[in-house]
Amino acid sequence: MKIIGIILLVVGVIIFYGAKLMYRRNKKKLDYNPNRNDNEEFLALLNNGTIVTRIIGALLVVVGVIIIVLFS
Repeated sequence: MKIIGIILLVVGVIIFYGAKLMYRRNKKKLDYNPNRNDNEEFLALLNNGTIVTRIIGALLVVVGVIIIVLFS
């Protein structure tokens, strides 16, 4: 069970920080786009998706830590 906890912890951290990096990358890319009318709507969707993905990553980290603590 401890190995499953470690796997969940690592996957959660990768998802959490990966979503953060992808959000920053897409936001910078959209700032240089001359067609800014569509950017606001897409940026709002991107922001919502990033929030949900980061919450899922954080939950995986928390569950991984709980499994590691309980079964160690």
